[in-house]
Amino acid sequence: RHKLPEKYRESFTHFGMAQLAFYQGDYSAAQKHLLEVEYEDVMFKLSADNMLLKCYFETQETEALFSLRDSLRRYLHRKEELNPSYKQGFLNFLTILGHLYDLKWDLGGKYKPLQLKLKLDEYESFFNRDWVIEQLMKL
Repeated sequence: RHKLPEKYRESFTHFGMAQLAFYQGDYSAAQKHLLEVEYEDVMFKLSADNMLLKCYFETQETEALFSLRDSLRRYLHRKEELNPSYKQGFLNFLTILGHLYDLKWDLGGKYKPLQLKLKLDEYESFFNRDWVIEQLMKL
C-alpha cells in the first residue's frame, strides 16, 4: 500500500478490499468498499462497475442491476477513445447479463442455459466469459 502514489492509495486499497470481499461472497462489503473508490481512469471505473454489476446480480438487486447496466451501455457508446474490441466485449456482456439474470432467478427469460451458452459462443469479443460460464454451470 505504501508504494502506491498517495493520490491513488485509498482508492486502490478500497478496490482491492472490494475484490477480496467479492471473491469471499461478501457482496455487501464489496459494495461498501466500491463506494469509497474515486474513479479517475475509465478502465478503473469500468472494472469497479463490472464488480458492482456482479454484486447486484448475486444479491438479486434487480433495479440497481438494470439501472447500472443501462447507464453503462450509454457510457460505453459515448466513450469513443475506448478500444473497439473492449467496448464491444463489455456491451456484449451487458446484453447477456440480463438473460442470465432471468435464468438465475427463474424469471422466464428468452433463453435456456444451453441456448445462452451457444449465444455466448457466437461473440468474438466478450467481457467476463469465464464468470458467465461459471454462472451458467450453477443453474
